[in-house]
Amino acid sequence: MHITVSTLTITVQLQHQYLTTELNGVELVSTNRKWKPDDLRRTRAFVMPGREEVLVYKMLTVNHLTLQAKFEFFDKSLNTANDMTSAPPLKFNFNMIQLLITMKKLVATNELIVKYKLTSSLIQNLGGF
Repeated sequence: MHITVSTLTITVQLQHQYLTTELNGVELVSTNRKWKPDDLRRTRAFVMPGREEVLVYKMLTVNHLTLQAKFEFFDKSLNTANDMTSAPPLKFNFNMIQLLITMKKLVATNELIVKYKLTSSLIQNLGGF
């Protein structure tokens, strides 16, 4: 399985908070246990045949990720009708993010357990704060 999306924008707006996430060049690929793209028949692994557990491997790659957040807060010193002011928006840009996803599907209970691992480049970028 191979899915490619050129741009995906997710916007969340609460009462006084605004968050926009833009993902450019999104690619989802089914992989084998060694994180190499493979035929769908080889992307599922049975943990133990008697327990009916299946492991599924997916790799999500994003070429560019932009996170932008804007907050408004009450400021009584403004003496205006709504006393609202906004902080400067926060904006984060990340390039080449890779997310390795392992999903365990329990066939008997139809339960799905998801584990993931970010690549080191994103962790290094976040570590600077």
